[in-house]
Amino acid sequence: MATGIMPPGAKTEGAFVHDPKVAHDMEIRGQIRLLFQDVIGHNVQVQHTLVAIQKKTNISLRTLEGVIIREGINGEPIQITSKCVELDKEMVTAFGVSTAILENVIFVIKKNQTVYKEKQLKTKFDDIFAATKYMKVLELIRKIRTDKLQTVKISRAEIDHLKTYRDMLVQVWFFSLTS
Repeated sequence: MATGIMPPGAKTEGAFVHDPKVAHDMEIRGQIRLLFQDVIGHNVQVQHTLVAIQKKTNISLRTLEGVIIREGINGEPIQITSKCVELDKEMVTAFGVSTAILENVIFVIKKNQTVYKEKQLKTKFDDIFAATKYMKVLELIRKIRTDKLQTVKISRAEIDHLKTYRDMLVQVWFFSLTS
């Protein structure tokens, strides 16, 4: 919930909110709160309001509203709603780690954990270690290096040509002085 991504089965089974069938109601609301200190050391409270709606065959779960309450400069609370900012990005900033680390390392759900196939596992590790971004930057560096080497090669050929031209001009000038 910290990154806005629900655990497996939460959307269809209403894992975070009381079951509407048990409550004999079509709609059940719930609220999740998290209180922590951000990377700067300020207190941050996050709350997500959820609603579980009983449909004919399953339960659908959706987030109604999200609020972040931060400690201001003078200690007064500052409230930011999901209408003002994208809470998921704000949470990642407050925690000081990437979304991949939050989802795959810190908030790993042990229950119903599946064994990943090679491709899924590689994707998870790529997300955690930002390998895709690293590979893109590495490719960009290679391209820039190739372009610069090509420019140097052309410049050296041009310098050789200009030296030859200069030598010819010096000979013509010297020949005109001696004759």
